[in-house]
Amino acid sequence: MTLRSGFGKYGVAAGGAVAPAPQPGSHYIVVAGGGGGGGNHYYHGGGGAGGVRINPSAVELLAGTNYTVTVGATSSVKASGNASRFGPGTPLDTPSTGGGAGNLNPHAAGSPGGSGGGAGGYGGAVGSGTSGQGNNGGSGSGYGGGAGGGKNSVGGNGSGNGQGGTGGTGYPWPINSTLYGGGGGGGNGQSNPGNHGQPGPGGGGRGGGAAGSPSPQPGPGPYPLMNGVASTGGGGGGRTNPGQTGGLGGSGVVIVAYPTATAPVTASGGTISTSGAYTLHTFTSSGTFLL
Repeated sequence: MTLRSGFGKYGVAAGGAVAPAPQPGSHYIVVAGGGGGGGNHYYHGGGGAGGVRINPSAVELLAGTNYTVTVGATSSVKASGNASRFGPGTPLDTPSTGGGAGNLNPHAAGSPGGSGGGAGGYGGAVGSGTSGQGNNGGSGSGYGGGAGGGKNSVGGNGSGNGQGGTGGTGYPWPINSTLYGGGGGGGNGQSNPGNHGQPGPGGGGRGGGAAGSPSPQPGPGPYPLMNGVASTGGGGGGRTNPGQTGGLGGSGVVIVAYPTATAPVTASGGTISTSGAYTLHTFTSSGTFLL
């Protein structure tokens, strides 16, 4: 990132004032909230993951500067996810887009989002993902609902034999070796054990299954769906039966990292930890990062 507007190459203003010192080597990840799984009937699509944005190379942030952090909350039932943002004043200060909800009616399309929501069985278009943030949801077929898209892959397709699609894979952030932005699994409408859509790695929720008892769930079905994991942007699982609501999309997260060796002693905001050579500020709710 360049120095604040109005300051020269060495951070000195025209009137002689010294600009805030830059903190080089900074990285951050901005993950929006995941979309909720589809509902209202049978074999619905999984929710798409919240959009995931990272700075492609190390940037400079300005010491002594307050940066606003907005974290997308858990989705409402059958609703698309909530946006997250780090800025203004950063290279990626536009919001990451909330994940798209799974289809809301049997033949309806999945909703667009950071990653798109899955379509239901028996038709409906997939939800489209946002370029640079995620991927499309999966298509449905027969009794199998499509899965929500993830940051690193499209949502899996449902199959006519009642198998819900597997959620799209999330993104492994190398700074802390954690996956973010997995899609929610698709629901199914058949009584075969294990036909629930599997969650996408990176916080996606499992799709609802009809009767059956896949491990580790004891006893007969229905096999319950799952919400997206909090603070990962994972999509919620798709609904199976009229008596179920779709899983909720997981809340988002914003993490700022800079080299510990050059860490400013005044930095504050979020939960502070270390990972390898970096100091991390993790925001699971909105706040202010002061460097």
